Parts: sequence; structure tokens; C-alpha cells
Amino acid sequence: NSDYVKLTIGEATVAGVLNPENDFYFGFSNTDDVVDNAQTLSQHFSSEHPNIKTIYGGYGEGNKVANNKITIGENTYTDSSDIIGGASFRSDTEVHHNSILQQDDYFEENLIGGLNQGAVYRPDAGGVHDNSVTLQLNESGSYSGAAGKKIAGGIGANVNVNNNHVYFKGSGWYRPDVYGGYAINSDAVENSVEITKQYKDNGVSPHEMKLYGAVYGGYSKHGNAMSNTINVDTWKSDTLLGNTYGGYSVNGDAIHNKVILCGNTGENASLFGGFSQQGNAIGNTIKMTGVSSVHNQTFDRLLAEDNVVGGESQSNFGTVSDNTIELKNTTVYGYVAGGRNMDQSTNRRIGSVHDNTVNLSSTCLVNGDVVGGEAQSVPVYSNNVIIFADGSDHYFDGHDVYGGKAVSSNVENNVVSAALGRFGTLYG
Repeated sequence: NSDYVKLTIGEATVAGVLNPENDFYFGFSNTDDVVDNAQTLSQHFSSEHPNIKTIYGGYGEGNKVANNKITIGENTYTDSSDIIGGASFRSDTEVHHNSILQQDDYFEENLIGGLNQGAVYRPDAGGVHDNSVTLQLNESGSYSGAAGKKIAGGIGANVNVNNNHVYFKGSGWYRPDVYGGYAINSDAVENSVEITKQYKDNGVSPHEMKLYGAVYGGYSKHGNAMSNTINVDTWKSDTLLGNTYGGYSVNGDAIHNKVILCGNTGENASLFGGFSQQGNAIGNTIKMTGVSSVHNQTFDRLLAEDNVVGGESQSNFGTVSDNTIELKNTTVYGYVAGGRNMDQSTNRRIGSVHDNTVNLSSTCLVNGDVVGGEAQSVPVYSNNVIIFADGSDHYFDGHDVYGGKAVSSNVENNVVSAALGRFGTLYG
């Protein structure tokens, strides 16, 4: 039920398939592989084809959909169209190395590098991997995207989502939520979001990089989020204005995810290395170092306007352990916790919070409590806060420092080690 057509884009003509739902495919097959399609959309596209709902670099139901690429040029205004690099509705089809390069600052719909919406649960299949979305705006001073929409390197319904990426390489104000990888019934593993500011002639662009939606290195609804990364290097811009998660799982575990930050966060924007609603949060990391990798630029201070949490579970069954926060030359206007379990139910409690660490070095200013490990109702033990000032004081504005803290459970063998700081009360 799809027709092979030719579309005019300015003075160019492109061939593809248009179905009755007004989806357009540069490469299409119901039976075979779809590979190596590449197309650039010009500024004429939306004005001449305003009713196209979704644009696909490639769609197939063979063994693979791979190496398809869509480039969206400046002033293209694809405001009514989702853009998908490569896709399949068959779970056994491997979707990999598809990409989108977005150079236009005006879009409102979803940008997805690779997508598999097959209905059969196949975590052992090829899955969705090594797809990407790159946003490279140069002089943006306007909002891009719409709240509630997605920018995602890869999305999988019933297959694993591995090693997909979203790259922000310019400046701009973005409103969608951002996912390196997004999995519904399977795992999200080793996906990333990389955010760097635009540099010109060894200087920084005057334009800002701001992300207003939530940012997830990897997200899974019913699987695990493991070894995903968010890496931000934007000098002192207020870059992250929504909650930011290295890895997030609703019903699985968040394990070994990272947030590495050289840039500021905005008001009401909390940082989480790993977060699980119903599972464990283990081995996640947040680093705010105050040193840019570009031009070796060093700042007086980074700013986190809200809470900084290494790992969190909201389940009374959840273990929160081995999470780490490292802060250097950083001001935090909220609360800092290496790990926490915030379940408040009176059900059977078998989770725990243990062996989490907060490490503060050089000069840090914290306007809330600092806690190695915290829980409402599960045991808290063997957590650490280490404060080493490198010759400069730490300031806590009268707030307290806890190795471990619990509301209605045991607290044992937690440690605070501190030097050259101005605190409220120190509690082991």
C-alpha cells in the first residue's frame, strides 16, 4: 500500500516511497535489507511538502536497516515531521549505524537515530545499536523542539538498545527530552549524550547551550539501564535545566552509569548518576571537576542549583551501593548524597544503602546537607564522606555532614573524614 514517488526539493528531485499515512521513506522494503541511503533536506522541503508526517532515511523488514543518513540543512523547518534515520517494525531486524545530522534550529517533532518497534520480545536479536543524532547549530538564539517530544539516539520496544548516541555540538535552546538510548521491555546499555559548546577561533561562541527537558544517558522502562554516560563540557553555561540521569530504570536496575559535568545546572534541575524506581542503583558516578577538556580551561567554580545524588532507588526492595560523587571547585545549592533509598512504605524491607562515597576536594560550597548514604526505612551502613580542601576551606553555611542517615532504620559503620571545612554538625 505504498507508492514509489519522486519529490521536488527546490531544484532537486529525490526518489522514495510515500504511504497513505503520508510517511516518506528514502529507502524501503518489506522483505529485504535497507542500507546506505543518504539524503539532505533543503530549505524548500517543508514549504513544498507540508503534510508529510514522518521522514525515514530507511525502513526495512529484512535482516538489517543500516547506514542510512538524513541531513537537515539550515532553514529547512521540518516542524510537522518526525525524522528517523533507520527503522523496522520487525524485532529480528537489526537496526544499526543510522544517523541524523540536524543543522536547522527550527523543528518541533521527534528526532530518532534508530528505531525498532517490533512486537515480539527478542533481547537475543541484533537490536538497536550504534545509531546517532547530532545537533550542530551555529548561531541559535531561539527555542528548538517541543516539550514532551524526544531526541533519541536509539529506541527499541522489545530489543536491546546499545551504544547509541546524541551529540550536541553547537549552541541552542532545546525543549525536548533527550535520550542516548531508550528501551521499553529490554536493556539500555552503553548509550550516551555528549554536550559540547560551540568554539570559534579558540574562543567560545556568545550563544548559549541550554537543555530544558530531562536528559537520560540511557532509559529503560522494564529492563536495566547499565553503563550509560552523560558528558557535558560547556564551560560555565547553565546547560542542564531539567533533571539529568546517567541511567534511569522504572522496573529494573540502574548500574554503572555516569554523569561527567563541566558546566552548570539550573534551578530545580537535580543530577542523578543512576536512578531506579523499583530496582537497585549500584556503582553509579557523578563527577563535577571544574576543568574543561577544551583548551584546558579552568573555572573558579561550577554551579549545581539543586540536588546531586550518586544513586537512588525508590523501592523498599532496592539496594543502593557503591555509588560515588566527586566534586571539585563546585557550588551546590541543594543537597548532596552518595546514595539514597527514599521508599517510605511499611511493607517488608529488604533493601539497603551501603558503601557509597562523597568526595569533595579543592573548595566546595554546599547550601544543603552532605550525606554518604541515606534511607527512610532500610539499613544504612559503611558509607563515607571525604572532605579534603587542598589548602582552601569548604563552606557548608551551617548545614550538616552525615556519613549515614536514616529515619526509621539502623545506621552503622559510616565515616566522615574532614579537613579545613566550615560545617554545622558532623555525624558518622
